[in-house]
Amino acid sequence: MAVRSTPSLPALLLTSTPVPDTMVTRDEMLKMNMDPTGALEITDPSTGKRGYRVAIEVFHQLHCLNLLRQANHKAHYAPQGGDTAAEPEDLHGHLDHCIDALRQFVMCQADTNVFPFRFPFNDGDPWPDYSSPRMCRNYEKVRDWAVEHGVAQGIGEPDH
Repeated sequence: MAVRSTPSLPALLLTSTPVPDTMVTRDEMLKMNMDPTGALEITDPSTGKRGYRVAIEVFHQLHCLNLLRQANHKAHYAPQGGDTAAEPEDLHGHLDHCIDALRQFVMCQADTNVFPFRFPFNDGDPWPDYSSPRMCRNYEKVRDWAVEHGVAQGIGEPDH
């Protein structure tokens, strides 16, 4: 039994108010085994503190899932502007980047949860049952933290 995909089917799961980037200090970057050399150094417009602009991966991953969803319904989304309205070569490059980023994430996480197969339609055709229990981080708490620690783009700061 196939579920018909529509532009709005998963939209509520992937779209919400944008989550801003945040900022870390040089010491924080070094503690995360990141080299600050060449990283985008910024001044927080609200505090005047200096640091490095960073983004939290989960929000990039959700952006990538949303881009894949929108590209799957390009006729609906491209007229609205945004990433799917880009030139085909640019859009394909962006999609390839997102597919690779999501591939790396999936392989890095190497989810070892298991799922059984059941017969939901009583037709002898087994379907995966993905309702297995799992331990998750609290996404809303991560999102709230990111919003609370967001850093606005400063005057003259390059877009990214």
